[in-house]
Amino acid sequence: MTSTTTTGAGYSAEPGSLYASLVSYWKLDETSDGSGAVTRVDSVGTHNLTDTNTVLHSTSGKIGNCADIEKGNTESLVRANASAAALLGASGSWTFACWVNPESLSNNDRLASVWATTGTANRGWRIVVKSSNQLKFQASQSGSGGTITTCAPAAGQSTSTWYHFIVQHRNGTDIRLKVDDAAWVATSLTGGIEASNQDFSLGHSFDGLIDEAAFWSKAITDEECSWLYNGGYGLSLY
Repeated sequence: MTSTTTTGAGYSAEPGSLYASLVSYWKLDETSDGSGAVTRVDSVGTHNLTDTNTVLHSTSGKIGNCADIEKGNTESLVRANASAAALLGASGSWTFACWVNPESLSNNDRLASVWATTGTANRGWRIVVKSSNQLKFQASQSGSGGTITTCAPAAGQSTSTWYHFIVQHRNGTDIRLKVDDAAWVATSLTGGIEASNQDFSLGHSFDGLIDEAAFWSKAITDEECSWLYNGGYGLSLY
């Protein structure tokens, strides 16, 4: 399946191979007024996200609607038993991408994760707010006794601003992060990511808008990253 999207600015992009090895794609366009749980559908796979504590929608998404996560309500979107759902990313190469617009930024808020919060074993990976309001990509390297490896963008993020986040695990090489189609920031990680029995979660203890989230079982190319960013206008595959 392929499609071409042209923005109002006249930028066009052909996604092409972005459909290859695409495990899950969540448009997050579903409407929710908070009166009950609403499932967020996986457009390509079987990994629908369960609504925890009635996540609202916003009409101010990067493309269409988006999920509006409220930290004060302990809201999140969850795929239970992520290791069985092929969203763990412990081995092999993989990519996770999404648009995010923080409403507030607090230490240890998690944008996306498969992460054990207690102990030093089975931690997995996470995109988490750390010092200077930076959304950092962290992974626990297999066989390291729970040692956390981190890569971070050059600058922190601001509230009320849309950012395109892409994180990758390149098996046998590194973990790396790209924000708004800038250069990759990479950190060596050669032993694979520590296996985890945790859920895959979007917005665990996070406060903000999330849109157009996707997971690939490959390391997508720089050209494919640019297609998704689409000159800052964004590109939806579905």
